[in-house]
Amino acid sequence: MATVYIVKPLSIQWQIGNQCNFRCDYCHFDYHSGSNPFLDYEEFNKGFINLESSIKDYDQVTIEFQGGEPTISPIIRDLVARPDPKYKYILQTNASADLDWWRLAVNNLSTVNLAYHPQIDKQHFIEVVDIVRDACPQWSITINAHPDIGRWQKAEDLYKFYKSQNVSTTLRALFADHARGNSHFLDYSPEQWTFYLEANHIKVSPHTTHESQIKWVESRLYNNYKGHLCWAGVEQIVVDYFGYVYRSWCHAHGALGNIFETPVVLDNYPKVCPKDLCKNKFDQQAKKSEKSWGM
Repeated sequence: MATVYIVKPLSIQWQIGNQCNFRCDYCHFDYHSGSNPFLDYEEFNKGFINLESSIKDYDQVTIEFQGGEPTISPIIRDLVARPDPKYKYILQTNASADLDWWRLAVNNLSTVNLAYHPQIDKQHFIEVVDIVRDACPQWSITINAHPDIGRWQKAEDLYKFYKSQNVSTTLRALFADHARGNSHFLDYSPEQWTFYLEANHIKVSPHTTHESQIKWVESRLYNNYKGHLCWAGVEQIVVDYFGYVYRSWCHAHGALGNIFETPVVLDNYPKVCPKDLCKNKFDQQAKKSEKSWGM
């Protein structure tokens, strides 16, 4: 009888630094201020060695380095461009890295989300998309649409350009309190909001007021898993700027340890979710039990 080998995967999000080459006014200051600069080689290597010791039982590891803009870190660029059969990488990026680096790194990427911002040169963005779409197994485009007329028009034009090519593209409405609650959007005009709803295939009653439509969309962004079993910490972990490892970004059940000090021990079994709302997309993707376990 043939031996069946089951691959044990792990997903990691590592908050590697908050430096960015863009200074978007709709982006939270913490994402580009540089208050938590990217690590130097010595610091990073110490943390990465301890991380490798912590995850030695996993044979397929996907790491997403979060910024800021991760591609402005020489360490991250070097690591992502270096092939390793155990590791694949995920990037959420503004696509500003040079084309030669993209050609080296793309084969080591499992997923890339290219986020368009008005600051980037449109032609460079298009050329990066062409490199990624030819080689990366999973990739996507998110176009950040600011309600300012000039910036909105750039976003709308690029969105229409890719839709005309049948390229899957997300038009993103921006929060006024991004990363500070994500509770309400910027002040979009009724025409802009209608375009956004149509682009995202969101249907609301035509008799609903503009403000109510926005609140209706917001109320459906999050999930409540309180009392359910959650596999965060088993199938995925997160690492913050300071090396602390958590099961998820909600920090439920506390830290597992700090990889700048020692390796950490990951969970073998899921834990009960204590939170009323699951707001983070990475946390949401962790496996959940279908029914509450009575908490």
